Amino acid sequence: VRYSLGVNIRIGIEADSVPKIRDNVWIGPGAKIFENVEIGANTMIGANAVVTKSFEKGNCCIAGTLARIISFEPNIYQYG
Repeated sequence: VRYSLGVNIRIGIEADSVPKIRDNVWIGPGAKIFENVEIGANTMIGANAVVTKSFEKGNCCIAGTLARIISFEPNIYQYG
């Protein structure tokens, strides 16, 4: 599993229900990922994004205070 984390990130709140984060995910600084969420492979999560729903298919860039897909096929390798 390969992923990259920014600073000041919050992943899940409850110990018994954690999000599933797949391979090659880049998580920007300040992002918040809540429990019972699945992030697919090759996904880029923008800075300060608030992820409250799943993006299982992956291969996308998500951002926003209620995260949504803003583009497909992100090149996460240029940031890592």
